[in-house]
Amino acid sequence: MQFYKWGDAIPEHALDEWCMLSEQIDKAAGLLPVVWLDDLLRQALGEQYARLPAHFSVAAFLFFIQRAEEEQRSFNNWEFRALPKEERPDYRLGFAIGEAMALAGFWPRAHPDQLLDRVLGFIAAGHFVRPWRDYGLTWSVLDWLQ
Repeated sequence: MQFYKWGDAIPEHALDEWCMLSEQIDKAAGLLPVVWLDDLLRQALGEQYARLPAHFSVAAFLFFIQRAEEEQRSFNNWEFRALPKEERPDYRLGFAIGEAMALAGFWPRAHPDQLLDRVLGFIAAGHFVRPWRDYGLTWSVLDWLQ
């Protein structure tokens, strides 16, 4: 995966991220639902799915967990704190994802683990709100997933 924030590539951050991911894997008894992302990639990319590197889905899923953990922090929405809830970008996106999941009968709709629930939202956004077919001509797969 490419760096998505400058200055984060230091050993201490890597160690913290490894510990967080290890805890998440242990909480899930070693069975993360990578199939959610793998199914999205198979459907969205079609024949091009076979050209992805080995274990791409696992690496991208771990990246999603990392992003979910970062977004869970309260200071991330600091710039939108003065806006009414309905006008905040994360609320509008979450509403659009939830509505699309309900209308399409997408399953599962939620996960009891907060981080995996947020990862499920990222994947649902790829299915319904920001589908590959709308971005594939201008973005790489990594850019689309991020």
